[in-house]
Amino acid sequence: MKRRLFLAFGATVLGLILALTLVSVDQDVSAESAAVAEPGSYDALDVDGDILPQWTLIERQQNQSAQWTDAPQRPASELHVCPSGCAYTTIQSAVDAAFAGDVIKVAGGVYTENLSISTPVTIEGGYESTGWTRDLAQHVTIIDGSNSWTVWGDWDGLKVQKPVVISDGVEYKMWFDGVDLRGEIAVGLATSEDGVSWSKSGLNPVLDSDDPWDASEEHAPFVIKEDGLYKLWYESRGDARQLNYATSNDGISWEQYAGNPVLQAGPEGYDQESAAHGSVLNDGGTYKLWYHAIGDQGAIIAYATSPDGVAWNKDGPALLPQTGTWEENGLWGPSVLKLGATYWMWYAGGSEQHPAIGVVTSTDGVNWNRLGAGPTFTETDPIGDPHVIYENETFKMWYNVWRDEGNTAEINYAESLDGVNWTSDVPNPALDTGAPGEWGQPVATFESAASGAALDG
Repeated sequence: MKRRLFLAFGATVLGLILALTLVSVDQDVSAESAAVAEPGSYDALDVDGDILPQWTLIERQQNQSAQWTDAPQRPASELHVCPSGCAYTTIQSAVDAAFAGDVIKVAGGVYTENLSISTPVTIEGGYESTGWTRDLAQHVTIIDGSNSWTVWGDWDGLKVQKPVVISDGVEYKMWFDGVDLRGEIAVGLATSEDGVSWSKSGLNPVLDSDDPWDASEEHAPFVIKEDGLYKLWYESRGDARQLNYATSNDGISWEQYAGNPVLQAGPEGYDQESAAHGSVLNDGGTYKLWYHAIGDQGAIIAYATSPDGVAWNKDGPALLPQTGTWEENGLWGPSVLKLGATYWMWYAGGSEQHPAIGVVTSTDGVNWNRLGAGPTFTETDPIGDPHVIYENETFKMWYNVWRDEGNTAEINYAESLDGVNWTSDVPNPALDTGAPGEWGQPVATFESAASGAALDG
């Protein structure tokens, strides 16, 4: 076939009008290239709704034939959008049809859509749809992103984590951190007859204060029950992570201590950034606290004592991570028991491998001996923040499992006869999240390829 393309251009005050004329001449053009010029081979429209322009043809020929390597750059075009009667009735359809540098003029009205922009275009609002003159005040243009609502979900729809469990011989009670879609954290309560199947309280969350002292990245509650009174130590944040104190007659309604925080970070160097997430033991009338400290020695376990659980005396670091081992990046989340004359501590640790759970023992609660070179318990997913009780000659552990690269968390359960070798033979998770939330789409998303794009008016 002998054919050549003759490209004729004309211009009006409204914009560039592009016309395509095919004229036969004596020059070879491949059948493949010629086929592109057949009707229906164009996939976009110009300002008047006509096929968009002949540069589409040239670009396609460039892609299909190596001989088309020096084609000129396609000039910018205008695309018109209005609620009805235009070539495009949604902004997104015009965005999808546009090329780099095009201007999309949008007539006044409400467009309920969520834009995804992947081409450097300019989107201008405020036009009338006849002569396409612009008046932002008269022709108000609104992009309403309510086409994709955010669903908040439950107060614990994103994560449940950092459990503490007590057993009074009748039932188990668990307090835990719940995290919602916004990342807001509160403390919830669940109960169980066997420690495996749990029911969340209908009054949750049981601790959810707007007090700035209670704002924190976590609360990590720790609860003991003495003489019918529940005592709670939980994490808060001032200038650093610190511990607060509260009491309750039922484990649901809590009275916060007026002198909070009861344990402040610093001025000691080893806990100047964090004095939080503790495990408390009443040992013969002396309250003993092992807590997560961060300071000039990294993330460690520190130790403090108190005559009443409120006024604390710091006794310094108790357990530091071992360099070159599975826990070298830091320790956190201690859980301490005293069985006979021996203190047991389970804790979370991590390095470049997944966080896991370790165990140490001590005769004084200060000097600790590791039981084995590696973690005592690990899973395929990262785990941590253990809480352990000893009941009926069995160690029972509830612990965090992080999923989805740490974006979600649940609480699992495991048992051990010796405190070292653990099995998880029950259906897990023991406690799962509430109804999850889902973010709505933004009004406009600019992809990386859209660098230079603009919304105007």
